[in-house]
Amino acid sequence: MTDLSDRLRGIERHHFDVAKSTNMAALDWMKSSEPGQEAFFTTDVQTAGRGQRNRLWTQQAAEDVAWTYAKHFPTHHHTEFRNLFILNMAISMAVKTSIQDSVTPHSSDTFRIKWPNDLYAKDQGIWKKCGGILIENQWKGTRLTGMAVGVGINIHSKQQWADRTSLQNISHTEPQREGLLDQLEQKVVKILDQAATWTPVDMQVISEGYHTSLLGLHEVRSFEWREGKSSGKLLQIDQDGQAHIQWMDGAQQGQVSIFRSSENLRWIF
Repeated sequence: MTDLSDRLRGIERHHFDVAKSTNMAALDWMKSSEPGQEAFFTTDVQTAGRGQRNRLWTQQAAEDVAWTYAKHFPTHHHTEFRNLFILNMAISMAVKTSIQDSVTPHSSDTFRIKWPNDLYAKDQGIWKKCGGILIENQWKGTRLTGMAVGVGINIHSKQQWADRTSLQNISHTEPQREGLLDQLEQKVVKILDQAATWTPVDMQVISEGYHTSLLGLHEVRSFEWREGKSSGKLLQIDQDGQAHIQWMDGAQQGQVSIFRSSENLRWIF
């Protein structure tokens, strides 16, 4: 931990009073960065935070987390990642654990990952979104040369939402923003350092842990998709990041559909 702590202190830090998005700032930085460079980006006010498919993610000024870790991979790392979605799984679990450890009481049953990259918390018995992850890759031709891992978490937001919540709403004590940021730094940096050396056994363990943390796994839920509204059961997320859903009613009853993204699939809670 001492070596990692020393390393974290040496990473560039860019903080903004106001920014469109920490991921945007990170991607701009990567355009002029050199292989081996890395940086953290934070802001008190994020005016154009994005989730998957450019959906807006709004937060309360200086009350929540808008954080990005950007890494321009050393030259020898260009082709060493064996499976990018396994990396996504590991990062999702690391963020979930960081959130989980920041509230009291700590409970793995309070938080879940909603495929592909949303973070949900159980607020008075109802699952609500409390954060999200946006991972954006930098390529040079077919080579992966860099990555920006963006995390947005509602910590102290006092806004009232029907489908969202904050850590403050579900914790018996005051969640600490700085402590959560420290946990994110340690866990995410460590994952990107180690990912190129993962064995098939390591990746299987990560996949199993991710599935244990999935919201709605093997549960019958309602979905809206191209065939209309249907009841379905999430069977698994494969190593390419695709969701396998078995339909329980309608013309597709008994069949399994595979979705590459949630763009054409909406969960109904």
